[in-house]
Amino acid sequence: MKLDLGLKITDSGSVSDWVKQSREKEKETKKNDSKRQAELLLQRQNEEEEEFLTQLQSRSKPSYTASDLKGLKIMHDHKDFEAGQDVILTLADTNILETDEYGKVVGIQETDDTLENVNIADADRKLEREKIMKRNRQPIY
Repeated sequence: MKLDLGLKITDSGSVSDWVKQSREKEKETKKNDSKRQAELLLQRQNEEEEEFLTQLQSRSKPSYTASDLKGLKIMHDHKDFEAGQDVILTLADTNILETDEYGKVVGIQETDDTLENVNIADADRKLEREKIMKRNRQPIY
């Protein structure tokens, strides 16, 4: 008698032989499944790594040109920058809504965008606060 379930059962075989064969077959399938899962995991990691690298490369290339920066104002004086120094400029915070002298919103401001360096702006504010504190400590006559 022969059954084809992936195991060979013959007339001369005993039940214990069949159990051994089924256990060996089960171990073999588990081993193959774990190999397959490891291969899939490795493939996913490689795909994610390639995707990350392409995103990183696309970020490093500026998506704007000098013509895009035309008309933008820079808040700082040219003396604040040193030759050969890289400085990151961001859009300065401004009010979007225009208000009148009573605080009522009258429209949207149509001012030009201004670029600033956060560190230089913080240093300027700190100097202004120090000047005010120094004036306040002086005696009033």
